[in-house]
Amino acid sequence: MTYARGLLFAASAMVLAVLLVPLSAAGAAELVIVESTAPQLPAGQVINTTSPLVVPAGARIAIVGDDGKVNRIEGPYSGTPTAAAPAAGGAAAGGDKGVVPALSRLFADKGPSASSWGTFRGAEGGDGADTPPEVWAINMMHAETVCVPSGVEPFLWRADASQAASLILLQLATGREGAIEIIPGKQTAPWPPTLQLRDGGEYAIRDTGNTWERRLFIRVIPADKSSGIAQVAWMSDAGCVRQAKRLLTQLTN
Repeated sequence: MTYARGLLFAASAMVLAVLLVPLSAAGAAELVIVESTAPQLPAGQVINTTSPLVVPAGARIAIVGDDGKVNRIEGPYSGTPTAAAPAAGGAAAGGDKGVVPALSRLFADKGPSASSWGTFRGAEGGDGADTPPEVWAINMMHAETVCVPSGVEPFLWRADASQAASLILLQLATGREGAIEIIPGKQTAPWPPTLQLRDGGEYAIRDTGNTWERRLFIRVIPADKSSGIAQVAWMSDAGCVRQAKRLLTQLTN
């Protein structure tokens, strides 16, 4: 009888141990490093909330979870990420399971993916290597996918403002055109009011002399992506890599 009870106790302990493993794992969550001065903790690396984290003296990192909060950790630090300093910055209500993987992919992406519109005549020529300082500015001399928040009026930007520019913006789906006139010394111009801004819309921009032409692929960020981190994650998946990285830099500095 004693032997049978011993077997029953051992079996119960094994079942309890098996049940506790997934329960313990369920308490862990993933975080992504979005800014780092520690070489052993590169930006884009995904870490676990319950795993040991060591930030050496003089180094700092910023981490983000599904809730969109930005946590900054200054070294020297040794412990779990959840025991670090209080979070800073806005959080996405309820959390989004897609935030961490989207932000991680952002650091693995070297730039906009190649597509048919990206190989169009003069797509990467001119001063396309220059980038506008504003997140939501559209470089009129660079073919790329550009994201614009819902309800925000987009504007066009150029690096070289030494001369006047007379341009045509064409909405390919409808054939509608809008004229753009920029005076010398001015770098920006508003989006033509005659052209509707459509999510997934493809536009061609060229000078009136027809010496060059670029393609723009527009993505409109949904209105419910109101927090900065939520917008960065959405832009990462939409292919707006340049803008996503710039906005993330603003949020973590």
